[in-house]
Amino acid sequence: MTMLNTPVFGAAHPKTFLDLMIAKTPDPATGKPDPEKMKAFKASHPDNRAQAEFLAKNNPPASYTTSSYFGIHTFKFIDRDDKTTLVRWRFAPQDGERRLSDAELKSAAPDFLEPALMERVKQGPVRWDMSAFWHINDAYSLTLEGINLTDEVERLYTTGDGTMNLIREINYSGRQLFLGIRWSF
Repeated sequence: MTMLNTPVFGAAHPKTFLDLMIAKTPDPATGKPDPEKMKAFKASHPDNRAQAEFLAKNNPPASYTTSSYFGIHTFKFIDRDDKTTLVRWRFAPQDGERRLSDAELKSAAPDFLEPALMERVKQGPVRWDMSAFWHINDAYSLTLEGINLTDEVERLYTTGDGTMNLIREINYSGRQLFLGIRWSF
C-alpha cells in the first residue's frame, strides 16, 4: 500500500515521474538540480502542477502523526455486469491535522519530523481513521469510514512517583464503520 501526504500526486503518467527524477538529478558542478531543467520540466508537464501548487500553498505537517495520507492509486471495482466503479481511500490522524506555521517552519531543523514522531509515540499509540470514496456517477458518491479497525483497547499509563507503571485510563470505542452518500444536484 503506497501512501502520500498530499491529496494529489505529482504525475498522472509514469513518464512524468521519470522526467521529474531526471530533471531533479543534481548537476555535478553545483551539487544541485539545474534550474533550467526544472523550468523546462514544469513547462512540458502540466500534470505536475496540482501537486506543486498544493505544496506551495501548504507548509509541511508538524509531525508524521498530524498528517493525512492518501492512496496514490485509484482502484477499479468491477461488478458482474462489467460496470467499473472507481475507489480512492484516505487515512486521517485521530490526533487531528496540523501543519507548521511560517514561523515554525523557519526555525525547524531539517530533520524535525523524526524527533516529532519519537516524542509523540512516547505519549501512546498513534492512530488514523480510514475513509474510502466511491464515485458512482456524476450525481452520487459513497463513503465508507472506519474507526478503530483493529478493535484495540487503548490503555494510558502513569508512573506516579516513578516507581510504578499504573493504568490511568482505559478507552474502548470498539470497531466502528460508517457509510455515507453524497448527492449532487
